[in-house]
Amino acid sequence: RSQRIKCMLFARTAESTLEKVDEQQTIVHEVCHEVKTCTPFLKLLQAVLELGNHLNRGSHRAGAVGFKLDALLKLADIKAVDKKTSLLQFVIDQMRKQDPSIDTLADAMPHVKAASTIQLSAVDCMIGELRAGLKMIRDNVEVAKRHMDEKGSERFIESMEEFHTAAWSSFSAAEASQTDIVGKLENVTRWLGETFAATDPVKTIRTIQEFMVAFRKMAKPAASRSGSRPGSAQSSPTKPPRDGTLSVEVNVTC
Repeated sequence: RSQRIKCMLFARTAESTLEKVDEQQTIVHEVCHEVKTCTPFLKLLQAVLELGNHLNRGSHRAGAVGFKLDALLKLADIKAVDKKTSLLQFVIDQMRKQDPSIDTLADAMPHVKAASTIQLSAVDCMIGELRAGLKMIRDNVEVAKRHMDEKGSERFIESMEEFHTAAWSSFSAAEASQTDIVGKLENVTRWLGETFAATDPVKTIRTIQEFMVAFRKMAKPAASRSGSRPGSAQSSPTKPPRDGTLSVEVNVTC
């Protein structure tokens, strides 16, 4: 009797668990697509690569075809020759002059923040709980079939078999989707030239989110500096550091 109660309780909560799994998986699916198709982000990567090669000209780092994503996080800390403007602000200002679409970057990848906080191990646990719960129902239905003389057996079997059939289909889809999103994360990570770690598949997305936080902070001041009012004095153009402060490491193919 207690096992049947556990089965019925599981049946009541399984749908909610499946919805949580689907929500997390959908976010990861979306962010993988956004990262690979976000034009402003890709243009920014190209601009940073070109700037790095400019700063490193004459050294063994010149002519790089890519850079570590961690380098993006350093842009907000490295100062230009005016000792006030960060290298990130400089890049934003220069890009805005040629392509104002850089201003849309802050909102161009809406799923990055949510995806960066997802723990796929927790999603795996939820899938494991669903698998165990469905097995419990299947086993108890088999037991009930051997004791049809017990009160409520027929009703229990009918309701649980109907639930199991529907839930198993959704569970199988969730299990397949979990494998798929891990593959997508690995694909995006390697596409950006980073090393994929199965123990931390969302690491690259977290790095991008950290950069986006810095970008949002820096983009607004950069915009206010670039838009001078009529009659106001024009400041001298900000220049990047001349000493190769930003070391570009060949790693990311842009």
